[in-house]
Amino acid sequence: MVINSERFNLKFLTGLLNSKLVQFWLKYKGKMQGNNYQLDKEPLQKIPIITDIDDNIEQNVIMLVDNILQEYESNFEFPKIESLENELNNLIYELYEITEDEIKLIEESL
Repeated sequence: MVINSERFNLKFLTGLLNSKLVQFWLKYKGKMQGNNYQLDKEPLQKIPIITDIDDNIEQNVIMLVDNILQEYESNFEFPKIESLENELNNLIYELYEITEDEIKLIEESL
């Protein structure tokens, strides 16, 4: 399946769809096939995507996605990738106004 959108930057969508928040949503609101997420059209279309995105957050998400992809392609230093992914998750939490208690619940459930 290919995702094509003119409403959102595709790198932003990549960051969002790979975030722990969306992983949590898919686990509890999406569809599962055993221990795997069902990533077909229906569950993907139901993911609540905020349309009023702060430009600063969007640009930072895009930058982090670029940095993560670059790290995978070149050095593949896991601690650096993990750090970049944590920054990405924190931006997504900020975008969705997730509280510290909610973040703890999400992180512990995955």
